[in-house]
Amino acid sequence: MNDLITVGNIETVAIPDQKIKDVLAKIDTGADSSAIWASNISKKDGVLSYTLFGPSSPHYNGQQINTKKFTRVTVKNSFGVKEKRYRVSIKIRIGDKTIVTRMTLADRNSNRFPIIIGKHTLRGKFVVNVAKKNMTFGRKRILLVTGEENSFGEAYVDSLLSEGLKISRVNYEELIFTFGAKNNSIVIESTQEDVSSYDLVYFVNNVSETNINVAAPVAAYLAKRNIDFIDRRVSLSANPDKIMQYMLLGDNSVKVPPSVFMLPNGLNDAYERLVTKLGLPFILKDIKHYGTESPFLVNSRNDFERHVRYAKEIGLWLLAQQYIPHDFDYRLLVFGGQIFFAAKRVSGNDSEPLHKLGDMDHVESIDIADLPAKLINLAVLSARISRLQVADVNLLQDKVSKVWYCLGVNGLLILKDDEFIREKEAAVAKYLSQRLFD
Repeated sequence: MNDLITVGNIETVAIPDQKIKDVLAKIDTGADSSAIWASNISKKDGVLSYTLFGPSSPHYNGQQINTKKFTRVTVKNSFGVKEKRYRVSIKIRIGDKTIVTRMTLADRNSNRFPIIIGKHTLRGKFVVNVAKKNMTFGRKRILLVTGEENSFGEAYVDSLLSEGLKISRVNYEELIFTFGAKNNSIVIESTQEDVSSYDLVYFVNNVSETNINVAAPVAAYLAKRNIDFIDRRVSLSANPDKIMQYMLLGDNSVKVPPSVFMLPNGLNDAYERLVTKLGLPFILKDIKHYGTESPFLVNSRNDFERHVRYAKEIGLWLLAQQYIPHDFDYRLLVFGGQIFFAAKRVSGNDSEPLHKLGDMDHVESIDIADLPAKLINLAVLSARISRLQVADVNLLQDKVSKVWYCLGVNGLLILKDDEFIREKEAAVAKYLSQRLFD
């Protein structure tokens, strides 16, 4: 009995062979078997292939695992419904103990915990204290996120350390946001640690607009990954700019073009990093994109430095984005989960981003009945994820890969010189009438 390790009802699990760590797991003494989130599951010629986690998970690495050692079993899911699943052996580490255990592969995208540890894994190795959590994780790690106007005295930090806590401090300027590759990430530039690797994130005195607009998407990112943060009001305070949009969309399996964001001071010296991540050419676009000359196409370091300098002079925050080759894009007005108006924009100029207001060679309204169902579903989903009942959704297709991307979801904006002002006004009137009388 002395060799048993005590665990709480929630623990963090590592998967050494995949170099994955700090995965939240529920210790479930009511479950017979253990389960892990897996995607891309297929069987061919006696070989089972799968990928751990899914694209929306911070632990997803896209690595395909192949094995001939597997079984197919019948289990009850969380709703009590029987279903067939594959079961494989996986090496995991809980605290200081590394074991090989049998786990079923399941789609746990909508579950809070990507891993369930059941009785068969626990038996003879662990004892559960259901009143505790994270008993194997060692000292708790807290990240203090501050603005330039905030600082902590050493006495304050010492008092936290005396409580057995491990403290790190970071300024907003040190955070690097990455969207739309395999999954979203927010890392600290100096350590390359993801902010979700901490047990608690404390946003300190977020009084400035700069702090709030960066803190809010960080808070959304943490909430999706079940990481505690203070204060919860931070998540309600941001303007709906591209950073928050892309955070919500990317974390809910809607493809956005691969993008990187950092505050202006961090962007100055980021050219090489961006070329490595996004390739050439890439785009720099204002995260608000209203009434500005962006996006800017970057083909060289000179282009980059000129655009960054100009943006800083007029106070723009720029998002760097991979250039998606394209021939057209769609603007769809989504009201209450329905498409009320659609326009297609076409350009014959391959040297400029199509998604640049005013650069269209041709814009035409589209009969909604002619829109592919896939496009309609993507627009409606993007609006819902963005928490907008009245939304202008911008969708673009890569002409090489044929992949559809969401470029943005904004509130309805009708300009005086809008070519389709009458159609848009009629669409709004129809929707409001439906809300009142249907």
